[in-house]
Amino acid sequence: MDQIRVDQQNLQKKERYGIGELLKTIDLKRPTYYDERKRIINKNDKYADVKVVIKEIAEKGKWRGSYTYGYRRIMPLLEKAGYHMAEATSLNERIRCTTSYV
Repeated sequence: MDQIRVDQQNLQKKERYGIGELLKTIDLKRPTYYDERKRIINKNDKYADVKVVIKEIAEKGKWRGSYTYGYRRIMPLLEKAGYHMAEATSLNERIRCTTSYV
C-alpha cells in the first residue's frame, strides 16, 4: 500500500489514487490500515524478556526431546520469577518460543 503511494509521488495530485480509494479496493477499513502501519513502525517486542524466561522454563521441562510444560506449569514458575501475565498470553508466548521457527 505504501509502495503504491511512493510510486505516485511523481504524479500530479489529480492523477494520484487517494488512500480511501485504495482501501476500498482491497476491502480494508481505514482504522485497521493505520493501526497496522503503527504496529509495523513500532517493532518493539514488549515480551522479549519474558520470552527468554519462558524458553528457560520450557527447556527445563524437556523430556526425551519434547517440550512437556504447558501454560499451567509455566504460569506459577513465571510468577515466582516476578512476571505476572494472563494465561492466554503466557501460552501464546510459550508456543512462539518453543517452536523451531523462532
